[in-house]
Amino acid sequence: MAWRNDPQSLASAFHRAPKVWEDFWPEYRDRYFADDGSPKLVFALENGKRIGFLRFRRIVNPQGLSGLIVDISINLAPETRERGLGTMILRAIRPHLTAQGVDSVVAEVRAENETSHKTFVTAGYADLGPARKTVADTGEDCAIVRYVDELTPAFWRRGRVFVIAEAGSNWRMGTAKRDIAMARALIDVAVEAGADAVKF
Repeated sequence: MAWRNDPQSLASAFHRAPKVWEDFWPEYRDRYFADDGSPKLVFALENGKRIGFLRFRRIVNPQGLSGLIVDISINLAPETRERGLGTMILRAIRPHLTAQGVDSVVAEVRAENETSHKTFVTAGYADLGPARKTVADTGEDCAIVRYVDELTPAFWRRGRVFVIAEAGSNWRMGTAKRDIAMARALIDVAVEAGADAVKF
C-alpha cells in the first residue's frame, strides 16, 4: 500500500486518491485475480526482495488486432526509482507473457507522466499517439498516450486464417457420376473439418 500511496505513484495513476486497505481489499481480491484469461499480478524481485509489481487485465487491441491483449500497470518501490529498473522489468517480462499466450501488451499513460513515457519507449514499446480516457469509476476525462508491445507479429493477427483443404485429383474415380459423388464427399469432409474452401 505504501508503494501505491506514494505521492509520485498517485500523481501518475488514474485513481489519485490514496488507497485504504479495508476498502481496497475487495478490489484486490476480486479484480486483480479475475479469471479473464490474462496473466495475473506479477512481482519483480531484486536479490530476492520485492521491488515492484505488474498488473495485467484483458482488453481489446486499440489497433483492432486479434489475440490475447492485456493492458499493463507497473508500480515500483519508491526507493528503487530512477535506476532504469522499469525498463529492465518490461523487457524481462516478455518471455513470461509470451508463454502465457499474450499477443499484445498495451500501456495507457497520463500525458504528463514523463517518466513512464520514457520507460515504455526505452523498453521498445511503440507509441500509438495521444488519446482520451474516461476513468470508469470517477468519470474523469484525461489526456493519455497509448503504447503497445506486439509480442506476436501483426501479420498473423489482422484476421483469422483462411483454411483451404486440398482435394487434388483424389476425386477422379473414372466416370463422371462417380467423380461428382467423390468430389461432393470430399467437400463434405472438408466442411466437417472446418475448412473455408476446397482446392481441386
